[in-house]
Amino acid sequence: MLYYDTTKSWMDGAVLYDIGNWIPTILTPLLDLDISVKNKSGLYVADLDLMLHHHWVLDKEVYAHERLRVQMAAVLVIAGATSTRPGALIGSLCYKHVEFHVFRPTPSSRQARVGMVVKLTKIKRSVSKSQLKQYGFHEEDTLLHDPVLYIESLAFTDIAFEDLNDPKDIYNLVIPLNSDRIILP
Repeated sequence: MLYYDTTKSWMDGAVLYDIGNWIPTILTPLLDLDISVKNKSGLYVADLDLMLHHHWVLDKEVYAHERLRVQMAAVLVIAGATSTRPGALIGSLCYKHVEFHVFRPTPSSRQARVGMVVKLTKIKRSVSKSQLKQYGFHEEDTLLHDPVLYIESLAFTDIAFEDLNDPKDIYNLVIPLNSDRIILP
C-alpha cells in the first residue's frame, strides 16, 4: 500500500513475484531465518467471555441488521478457538466451507448430537505454501461459546439446508445403521 500511495500505481506482477521469492531464496539462507510452521495458541476462555459479554450485553451499537451481531459472535468464537485472523473468516467463509455432522445419540441421551467442520481457505500462507485448514466443533453446553448454534441459526435464516426447515428437523434425522453420522450439505 505504501508503494501505491507514493506512486499512485500498482507494482508490476514480475516485481511482485521477485519480491515474493526474495525472502525464501535470498534472505532465509543469508540470515538463517526459521521457516518452521508453529502452532498458535487459542484465546483464553476468560478473554473470550469478556469479549462476548461486551458484544451481547454492554454493546449499545445499533446494527443495520441484527444478524450481523450473530455473525460477529460466530467470528469471535471461531477466531478465538482456531487462532485464525478475522480476515480469513469475514467475507470469505461461506456455507460451502461448512459441513454439519449429525451423530447418533450417546447411550445416555435420546437426542442426536450435531458437530460442524469449518474449512478455511483464505489463510495466510507460510513459506509460499497455502494449506487448507479444517477445524471441528461440537455443540457446547455453554450456548455463549457455541459456534455450531450461531452458524446453524444463520443457515436456517438463509434457507441454506435443502430439505430442513427447522432445527428440530436435524434432531429427527435417522442415521443409517452402516454409518456413524449424516453429513448435511
